[in-house]
Amino acid sequence: NAEYMGTRSEGLFFFVGPLLQAMVKAKDKAYSGPKGAGTPTGYRNAFFVFSNEKRGELKGKVSGRGGMVAKIGEMWRALTPAQQQKYTEAAAKQNAAKDA
Repeated sequence: NAEYMGTRSEGLFFFVGPLLQAMVKAKDKAYSGPKGAGTPTGYRNAFFVFSNEKRGELKGKVSGRGGMVAKIGEMWRALTPAQQQKYTEAAAKQNAAKDA
C-alpha cells in the first residue's frame, strides 16, 4: 500500500503472515492414517489394561483428564507385583489375540 509505509519488519510480517497461515492449514489437513472400525489399535501393556478397567470406576469421581491419569497412576504404583501380574497376563492375552 503506497499510503502506509511501515517499518521493514512490519512489511515482512504482512508478506509472510498469510504464507504461514497457509502452511498451518496444510499441516492440519495432513494425512494421519486410517480411522474407523477395523483400524489397528496397537499393542497394550499391563498399565493400559489396568487404566481401562479403572477409568470407568473413577469417572465422575475425579475431575479433569489430568486428575484421572494421576489417580490411575497412583493406584497402579500402590499395587504389588503379584497384583500387577494379573494385568500383565491380560495384556499378553490381548496382544496374542491381535497377532492371530
